[in-house]
Amino acid sequence: MDAAGNAYLTGFTAGTDFPTSAGAPQRTYAGGVHDAFVIKINPAGSAMVWGTYLGGTRDENLNGLSSRLAVDSNSNVYVLGITNSPDYSTRVGSFQPNPADPNSTDYGDVFVTKIDAAGHIVYSTLATSKKGAHFDFTLVATASHQAIDGHADDRPANDACPHPAGTGIAACAGKGPGGSLVVDLVAR
Repeated sequence: MDAAGNAYLTGFTAGTDFPTSAGAPQRTYAGGVHDAFVIKINPAGSAMVWGTYLGGTRDENLNGLSSRLAVDSNSNVYVLGITNSPDYSTRVGSFQPNPADPNSTDYGDVFVTKIDAAGHIVYSTLATSKKGAHFDFTLVATASHQAIDGHADDRPANDACPHPAGTGIAACAGKGPGGSLVVDLVAR
């Protein structure tokens, strides 16, 4: 729930008739096993403010994640999930715009998508390794930073996890193999 009392729902669906709103970033189901979704409900609980799918042609899943959605003090929504879709919608200049292994059909890449109060995608990035990530990632968000913490299977020990300038990454550290992965995303 945000400061104004709007509620947010997220999950995953295989439904092609899920409610979306005009101008939503993704109005139709992309196919595959599931797409993630996000819906904003007004404070009275009587109407959808906006709703969108988040997905590619394979599978997006939020099952088993510790924290799938966070809302900051500016009513920006952060969605955390797993995708193995080679075409999940990321943005130019994001931390990891492409899947670590686009041919993989298991595990998948972690995705973090930021949606503003009006329902527009601010950024969307992937963050993982070629062997994928496990479903124990946690998302924490404030107006100035968003951090994900979890683990990826093939990160070398004490991996510094490169983060090119201009990607919005403040810090990234790995502690493998099979160890933790922490990514601190700077607000854009």
